[in-house]
Formats: sequence, C-alpha cells, structure tokens
Amino acid sequence: MWEGKVSSAEDANSDSELHRWEYKADGTYAYYSEGGGTWIRSDDVLSEYFVDGPLLCTRWKNSADSKEIREWWEIESIQNGVMKWKALRMRDNGTTYTTTFEMKKVQ
Repeated sequence: MWEGKVSSAEDANSDSELHRWEYKADGTYAYYSEGGGTWIRSDDVLSEYFVDGPLLCTRWKNSADSKEIREWWEIESIQNGVMKWKALRMRDNGTTYTTTFEMKKVQ
C-alpha cells in the first residue's frame, strides 16, 4: 500500500490531497481516497497495472460505460520507503511539461 499525491502544481489532477494505491501481485490495484477521516475504496470496474523496468503502466475505467484511461510513469527511485515517479504531459497548446509524483509505503 502506497500513499501520495501529485507534487507538480501544473498537473490538472493536482488536488493536494493524499490518495492510496494497493498494488496486488495479480496485476490489479485498488485505489482509495480520503473522505471524512476514513479511506474509501473506489469502485472502478477496471484497475490494472504492470511494471517493465522503470516503467509503471496503469489503465482503469470508473464505470462500465466510461472511457478507459491509461497512464505511463517512469519510476525515478524507490528508497527508504519512498517511491518517486515522473511523466511527460501535454498542455492544451501542445507544449509539454514534466509532472512528478511521490508516495510513501504505508503497509
């Protein structure tokens, strides 16, 4: 179980709130958000991942009729219970920027 948040202010998904991901050995994961002091598990219908070297790839769907979303992150480091990621993102005007993510191991 890893807990973290987007650490890049420019990222559209940067909400400064902590989130949790439970990566399972079967290639699936559970996503949790905090609500009222408790962790609430998402009811996504698809939550899969795989790791290839330093590349972490995920795909998920919120509901049966929602669009499938995919993300690719480069794992920069995992040290002392802290995992750091980065990814290249595109702005609406076509230029790119690097977003970062940091998580700590909580279980």
